Amino acid sequence: MYKSLIPDLLKINCTPLETIAYAQKHGFEGVEFRFRHGGSQVTSENVNQIKQAMADAGVRAGNCSLLTGKSNDSDEDWDANLTTLDERCAIAAELGFTRSMWVLMPFHETLDYQQCWDMHITRLTQAGIVMAKHGIRLGLEYISPLTRRKDFDMQFVHDLKGTLKLLADVNLPNVGLMLDSMHWYCARETVSDLTALTNDQVVAVHVNDAIAGREIDEQSAFERDLPGETGVIDLEGFHDALRQIGYDGPVTCEPLHPTKWDNRDPDELLGKLSACMDRYLVAKTA
Repeated sequence: MYKSLIPDLLKINCTPLETIAYAQKHGFEGVEFRFRHGGSQVTSENVNQIKQAMADAGVRAGNCSLLTGKSNDSDEDWDANLTTLDERCAIAAELGFTRSMWVLMPFHETLDYQQCWDMHITRLTQAGIVMAKHGIRLGLEYISPLTRRKDFDMQFVHDLKGTLKLLADVNLPNVGLMLDSMHWYCARETVSDLTALTNDQVVAVHVNDAIAGREIDEQSAFERDLPGETGVIDLEGFHDALRQIGYDGPVTCEPLHPTKWDNRDPDELLGKLSACMDRYLVAKTA
């Protein structure tokens, strides 16, 4: 496992070159970029410059985003996304990215469960085949907080068990899981659920802590803290399980919060984040 950085999750908006500089300064081994349709951070025009900067800084590719943020987008948006996926995968692969992620939304506004299931099988298969051409794996992130789906009639997969069933139907070797400590916690899953997995199944990992003073069913997908800041989630058990299965990929912090990171000095915040992550990574593997 290695620390990887994507600053915008902490409301630090910066260029890929600035991300690389921050990673080098604060001890992150990996960096993460977005290669999304209509909004890629890296293009064919700047890919060589970024590749050289990564080499000079001694940082490597972590996880990346190659698809739109939501799995339940309209057919029109999905088709547009798919038309440029091959091109974006080629650019990502040029920088050494072999891991990507996609958010599995836990509801749909119009499709029933089976229709939503079939749609996801089709989309995951289409994306997985394109990514495989470039040696890229796709990790599916389930969203477990009850608050994210409770207001929708058409609820969908929102836990590890259901996601594994969906992946079994896709049946592509390069399509697997993206694990997030918050969703693991809110789904009331256990260390044994994680140790039952294999390294080949886990594409990428997000780590964060839950908000103190809230019951599990009150937690929000959009409010989280730095790893270990509240001690609500058993991050010791979470990371120990990943070590047991031999997970060898990037670990990225995703402490989403509507206001907490506003107007904070980037170096102060990234220094604190790096130290928080070291509690579970560097110290345990030294």
